[in-house]
Amino acid sequence: QKTKTIIFAVFGVTIVLMGFTVLFYSRRLRANLNTLIDAAEKISVGELNTNIDVRSNDEIKDLAETISRMQESIRLSIQRLRRRR
Repeated sequence: QKTKTIIFAVFGVTIVLMGFTVLFYSRRLRANLNTLIDAAEKISVGELNTNIDVRSNDEIKDLAETISRMQESIRLSIQRLRRRR
């Protein structure tokens, strides 16, 4: 009986810890995605000096770097078009 109680307690603590871990990472992911969404919206209306500040070491960081490269490419393309006129 005592062993069964210990097993259930360990199982319960593990579930709670997993829940907190998922909650923490989902909030962090949501914040980074909202940062990227805001930056993409600003870029789409011509604000090409928008700073993209994402603190991450995963695919979200890769996406942020890709959007930054796209932003710079658009900026350079506009400059070239203006010089041609």
